[in-house]
Amino acid sequence: MAQSTNLAFPVEEYERRLQNVTLAMKECGLDALIAYGIQLTLPGHVAWMVGSEPRMGLTKTAMAVVVPSSDRPLRVVGRPELGGLWIDDVDVSYGYDLASLIEGVLPHSVRTVGIAGWEVFPLSVYVQLEESYPNVTFQPASDLLLNLRMIKSDAEIAVLRQAASIAQAGVVAVYSAVGEGVRERDLLAEYERTVRANGSDELPFATQIASGPKTALVTAHSTERRIQPGDIVRSDTGAMFRGYCSDISRGTVVQPASDKVMEIVETCATLYEAALSAIRPGVSFGEVVETATEVAEEESLGEYLGTLTVHGIGCNQDEYPHWSAGSAAPSHWTRGCSIQDADQFVEGMVCCFEPGIYVEGVGGLRLEDPFVVTANGTERLAPALATRLW
Repeated sequence: MAQSTNLAFPVEEYERRLQNVTLAMKECGLDALIAYGIQLTLPGHVAWMVGSEPRMGLTKTAMAVVVPSSDRPLRVVGRPELGGLWIDDVDVSYGYDLASLIEGVLPHSVRTVGIAGWEVFPLSVYVQLEESYPNVTFQPASDLLLNLRMIKSDAEIAVLRQAASIAQAGVVAVYSAVGEGVRERDLLAEYERTVRANGSDELPFATQIASGPKTALVTAHSTERRIQPGDIVRSDTGAMFRGYCSDISRGTVVQPASDKVMEIVETCATLYEAALSAIRPGVSFGEVVETATEVAEEESLGEYLGTLTVHGIGCNQDEYPHWSAGSAAPSHWTRGCSIQDADQFVEGMVCCFEPGIYVEGVGGLRLEDPFVVTANGTERLAPALATRLW
């Protein structure tokens, strides 16, 4: 297997991943695995396995095929970006006949094949595979890779730290530019210009920067609106570096502001910091929810506390663990194998916790930044960025 000159990690890192995938497949009874990923829909599986994946949308797709019994156990088919791959077993097609490419590397002797990316896997390809492999059972296997990706290596954490640093630069630029009369759209442009200039390869999701009463919406996008005195200005932004994402939410207040506005932002900041302080290995998501809820209720804002979510971050900006308020168990995109998902924080997880307080007609604030779970607590990956920017 040939080494590219543009790898995010040493070849040994990818070899360990392949070995872990092979062991997990054996536990699940899989003869083969097809990993599918596509930018802006469900990125991550292919990049994590082979080093990169296409960034050009539906017309440029790639799949990683793992067949442990083969003399070439890992192959890539489709239209990958060749510069970042750690292997040279690549079948490139400039058409759309992915099923034929898979058939060229998937032996007909296999009987059980998992598909990671099942929830967005192209139906036309699936139908052709079923016709070509009448004796094969195809089944969901996204959980197999998502569980393996949940604990990050030191090398991954270093890349994630750089992604967070890039996003931090953009956040600082945005809030330095906030002022009465400034358009939301100009703030968005300043953010995206800054992160690109600081090394962001892509944006992992749509940049959200909004102001005024519409910040009470969970998802609030930029418009032509100009910032006014008394506004909350809120952002949810990210960056991507070497295939890894960051995700940071912050806000500020344009003075003079009402007591209610200040109550919203101060309470959100207090409960965010209290919840982060409670996180360490062995602590459950439910305990974190209790901590955040207690703070909101003490300030008589419990009814305005939005969905409390912890989500992992890595090659996808929202990966395992994924826990939401009201349940101590992870929510799932799909289930395929019987690998047990964690219901507690584990050392080496890199996550975001994103509480929000949203008061209709007034405004809202959500806070979030990536952190790594350490032996003694958490370490923020953008430590220079203050929680309170007001």
